[in-house]
Parts: sequence; structure tokens; C-alpha cells
Amino acid sequence: MNNFNDEGSGIIYMNEIRQHAADEHFEKMRPSTRYSPKLYIDGDKWCALYGEDLQNGVSGFGNSPEFALRDFDEKWKKKI
Repeated sequence: MNNFNDEGSGIIYMNEIRQHAADEHFEKMRPSTRYSPKLYIDGDKWCALYGEDLQNGVSGFGNSPEFALRDFDEKWKKKI
């Protein structure tokens, strides 16, 4: 192999490592990861709740636990 291909492959590999590290950091910093809200089924939706109840806590709803946690992350950032 020539050096160009080796160097090009190395650059691609390093970019993939950087992207993976950035993705991991993003996941660790999500409010749903940091605060671990409880997951419940509420009617036909999943609820992710941090706090005692819906009035005094932060909640997110969705058709799956993943969507409830994504909604929770968005609600966490909103001002009252």
C-alpha cells in the first residue's frame, strides 16, 4: 500500500474516534442521563418524571421510553 491510503485511513479512523467520543459526551450530559427520571406508563404514553409529581417536577411524554426521555430533555431546558 502507498502512504496516501494509510494516512487517509488513519485520518478517517481518528475522525470516527473523535465522533464516538463526542457522542458519548453528549449522552452523558443529557438531563435524562444525569438525573435518571423514573419511567411510568401513563395511559397510552410513557412518562419520564423527575420529582414528586407532574405539578412539581419535570416530565416528558412519548410513545416509547426513548421518546419520553427525549421530551424530558427538551422540557428540562425550558423556562417556566
